[in-house]
Amino acid sequence: HENCFSRPATNEQKDAASGFSSPASGFSQNQAQAALDFKQVIRAHDRQEAMKLGVSVEDLDFEDECLEKRVFYRVISGMHASISTHLCYDHLNQTTGEWGPNLQCYKERLHEHPERISNLYFNYAFLLRAVGKLRDYVQDYTFCTGDPIQDRETKEKLTKLSGVIPSGPNIFDESVMFQDDTAAHAPTVEGITLKEDFRNRFRNVSRIMDCVGCDKCRLWGKVQTNGFGTALKVLFEMQGGEEKVLLRRTELVALINTLDKVSTALKALEEFRVMVAAEVDGKEPAVQHRIAQESPVQSSSLDDLDDLDDLDDSPYETPEYQRKQAKSLVENFWEEFDVVWRALKFVLWSWSELPKTLYAILGTEASRMWDYWLGRPIRPRLWEVKFPRREDLFERNEL
Repeated sequence: HENCFSRPATNEQKDAASGFSSPASGFSQNQAQAALDFKQVIRAHDRQEAMKLGVSVEDLDFEDECLEKRVFYRVISGMHASISTHLCYDHLNQTTGEWGPNLQCYKERLHEHPERISNLYFNYAFLLRAVGKLRDYVQDYTFCTGDPIQDRETKEKLTKLSGVIPSGPNIFDESVMFQDDTAAHAPTVEGITLKEDFRNRFRNVSRIMDCVGCDKCRLWGKVQTNGFGTALKVLFEMQGGEEKVLLRRTELVALINTLDKVSTALKALEEFRVMVAAEVDGKEPAVQHRIAQESPVQSSSLDDLDDLDDLDDSPYETPEYQRKQAKSLVENFWEEFDVVWRALKFVLWSWSELPKTLYAILGTEASRMWDYWLGRPIRPRLWEVKFPRREDLFERNEL
């Protein structure tokens, strides 16, 4: 089984690598390798475009590449397709200032490139297989949240999610990778070396994410790269009968978030297909109706203006105000006396509740300081300072 990631480099690649890693370029050896890998990804994309146009490609035939290399490029392409889908679905219309699907963006980035959509579905199957494989792993996993209730709920939800995914290699068969066909699918030194090369090149993708200027884009790019890295770790290092591999909580979070992003992208693709079909039929897409319902705009007409005649802007002409003005002197006296009596009871009740209130405040602040000292998420403050209002005389809710 040939290590296709370690094939002898061509003269052009050697010259490029030496140029990147030279002292004058300012790149370290790892950065030069990452830049070279990125350049190869771009060249592979150009070769695929040339093949679609019927141009002969002598350097590389994608079908002649080994399985591991094809999987690597499909994962990277699918991750790129997921990002493009989210960008097109949540696109800012600079004319109206509203966020919504951009059909033209979808056509240019995805609709005219079915191989990208295919790679997105490939990533979905890839992640599903990894999450489904956690079915038995999470039973004994401690999430270390510090909250037993939340820890139990998290374990139940993750178990339920992994339980609904079909088991076995029906979704994705990882057993055919990193194996030697001549050794009855037994791991060999060549297979182990190939797996290590696969892992290192995926780390290079994570290093490329550090070059992204947008903080939010870099964050989500690193999260998704970590999520796919966790999926690779689950699929190829958690084999049956072997000792369980330790997964960090950040890796599980990245894996589930990446699955959520890819799932959301597939849902957006379905709506884009509906929009394309509606455009072909000459109908207004149903998605646009949904967006309009989510952010309705109040419309006005001349008929609606007739209803304004029934409204009166002056509060002093309302029947309720007129009834208040018609009260006698005795009624006003007893009304004010009731307010004073309620205010007195409110003050006395507040003083009686002061020790209990101070105890609750001190307990809450002590717990918040303890969370801060342990580095855990600080719980919200449950009390506030406010002045009493007239309504508080009838409802004791000052804390």
